[in-house]
Amino acid sequence: PLHVEGTDEAGKAFSVDLSMTQAGMAMNVSGMPGALTYQMNAPRVTIELDQLTEEGVPVPAEIVVGLNNVAGGYTSTGTDLKTLDYDMNVESVDVKATGAEDGTSFTLNGTLATMAMQMVMTVPANAMVAEGANPFAAGLDLDGAYSFGAGTFTFNATEDGAATDGTMTMTGGNVAFAMDHAAMDYSFGLQGLTTAMTSAELPFPVSLAMNAMDFRLAMPMSPSDAPADFAGRLNLGGLTVNEELWAM
Repeated sequence: PLHVEGTDEAGKAFSVDLSMTQAGMAMNVSGMPGALTYQMNAPRVTIELDQLTEEGVPVPAEIVVGLNNVAGGYTSTGTDLKTLDYDMNVESVDVKATGAEDGTSFTLNGTLATMAMQMVMTVPANAMVAEGANPFAAGLDLDGAYSFGAGTFTFNATEDGAATDGTMTMTGGNVAFAMDHAAMDYSFGLQGLTTAMTSAELPFPVSLAMNAMDFRLAMPMSPSDAPADFAGRLNLGGLTVNEELWAM
């Protein structure tokens, strides 16, 4: 189980409880203390939202993410300064989410064909000791990327009796991230993106397509007397929209 507490932008306290279950997982550990290799495979790993609260009041919501035919592993080296090197592959991913509160409701269902993840994480022994402390200041370092194949998602939302329905498909995508005490660099891209939506709030259906969409944000994480790099990018390649939207 994983329990997370925090405060949102409006100053309201929230908490999230997650659990992970697996069926038929097999793991092999080899090596010696300070240099271990873990290899695993599992027919299915499920990550589920157990409870979400706002100001101590439970929020009706259900989120289930299923990872099917997971295979891969990681190496763990070092003692005071651990380096974890991950390489994981997933045959398919399925997502289901529902929620309802104060006259609004939503549902989301989706699948991804494949997913592959590589990440190197450096974790000092004291990185997570003090509550509220910045683990990156203690030496935490992340550098990773993952890619995924074709995906299809459907969604529905209702507010005060007005419904919004939509679909989204893509042929693939990727995410990359790097973060340490000095800087962060985050990017993502989607290929072959199409989306369509109808809503009681809109006078006509909306549809759009893109050959590629990509985003990047790089920025310093700590003050410095010397100039530091900053970068931002948003690219909408081959964007097309339906005639009704174009005519506005």
